[in-house]
Amino acid sequence: MILDKSVRLCLLNDFYGALLTKNQQDVLDSYLNFNLPLVEISQSLNITRQAVLDTIKKASNKLEEFEKKLGMLKKYLMQMELVEKNGKSIFAEKMLNVWKQE
Repeated sequence: MILDKSVRLCLLNDFYGALLTKNQQDVLDSYLNFNLPLVEISQSLNITRQAVLDTIKKASNKLEEFEKKLGMLKKYLMQMELVEKNGKSIFAEKMLNVWKQE
């Protein structure tokens, strides 16, 4: 399953966002969930626009690192593919196998 870059970032934030710093969480929340422009985020947090952009990039890289190490998004997407292909009846049985894979 191929995801749009912004959708992927939203999902990664859902899985690993709590592992980011409070500042990174605030910036990403404003950017992803409220769809605020960088200027508005910078004004509301009293930081520069460049600082907002840097924070988004650093937080995105951290989220990708977490995914590389833990692979929760990959496993979630595998589950969704199983549901689409096999239906919900077989899903519970096959889901256990997905989480056992490394």
